Amino acid sequence: ARTDLLLQAARREQAGRVGELLGTVDRLAGRAARGLVAADSLRYGVKVVDLEIAALRLEREVDLAKKQADIRQEIADLNLTLERDLPHQQAQFEADLEGERVRVALLTPLEQIGRISVTDRPVRPRKLRATAILTGLGLCSGLFLALVREYYRRNREAILAAGD
Repeated sequence: ARTDLLLQAARREQAGRVGELLGTVDRLAGRAARGLVAADSLRYGVKVVDLEIAALRLEREVDLAKKQADIRQEIADLNLTLERDLPHQQAQFEADLEGERVRVALLTPLEQIGRISVTDRPVRPRKLRATAILTGLGLCSGLFLALVREYYRRNREAILAAGD
């Protein structure tokens, strides 16, 4: 009888520990899920920043190409000067171009973009508001078109006579 009591007490204690372990596992699973969501949103933020950096690089390359074309045009316009001055001016323009390239290259992507912030709550689209706004715009534009058409129908002869 005494061993039965000890055995029952051990089973109760073991069941309590199992319950505590299950609770701990549930808490850890919740933290892991929140961590995955945060990691996904951070990955998305990084992709957005990478796309912005690529766009800025492309814009920088286009600006450099335009500036290079402008400098070449200026060199072509200066053909009226003596030929011995042209190499000097061309070297000066190329040095200016190289200086601009260095200045643009010194800007880091973080200086161009700024600080990144990621929230735990994602942005949800507001479909009802968008639908209401678009419906209102559709009604207003339809009314406007109907009024313009009615005006044109009533005053067609005057409009056509003024056009001739």
